[in-house]
Amino acid sequence: MPTTATCQQCNTKLRVSDELAGRKVKCPKCKAVVAVPDAEPPLEEEVVEAKPARPAPKAKENSIQRMPARPARDIEQTDDDEPRPRRRDYDDREDDDQDESFDDEPRRPKKKKSGKRNRADLKAIALYQKVVLLCLLVYIIAVVAQFAFPPEIRLLLGLAMLGVGITAAVFVFLLALKVYSPGVGIALAILTLIPCAGLIAILVINGKATAGLKKNGISVGLLGASFSDIS
Repeated sequence: MPTTATCQQCNTKLRVSDELAGRKVKCPKCKAVVAVPDAEPPLEEEVVEAKPARPAPKAKENSIQRMPARPARDIEQTDDDEPRPRRRDYDDREDDDQDESFDDEPRRPKKKKSGKRNRADLKAIALYQKVVLLCLLVYIIAVVAQFAFPPEIRLLLGLAMLGVGITAAVFVFLLALKVYSPGVGIALAILTLIPCAGLIAILVINGKATAGLKKNGISVGLLGASFSDIS
């Protein structure tokens, strides 16, 4: 392998054979003397023994560990691994005391509404019902009788029928206050002033009053209940 030398005068690189290594030669360009460096011994290549490849690491097992089974609620674990009965909390004792107190109390039967009324209410219902039935009877008689009287008298019968209707409406309202409510009483009183609808309103309120009186052991006739049964 040729050796390379550099001229110090003209900086020309010279290629010299290995046989002239360590000698002096003339530069062909500037004729200066150039010292040829010694040939370097060839480097010995180091042979490195290849190590076998490491095996691939095995997949790690699941790092999540299962939680240990909790002991039964009623048993506590001790250091000696001897189960013992769980201590009862204060809340549990309090709940048991409350349950025992409830069990000790006798159960009282619920009172059922008997529907019994006092004597004053029964007298008022009987009175209002009797007046309503009398007004209905008078109204029917007036309607039938107007065909038997001359036209001059029919006007007076009409005024009388109007008065009877107003009286019936008032007592229907009073009777509804005892057996229904004020709202129902107002509605039935208004219906009483309307022909045909008034008859239905009177029948409804009369049926309710009759049922209430019979529930209290009072017999009801065609014109209402007898006051002697109430007293």
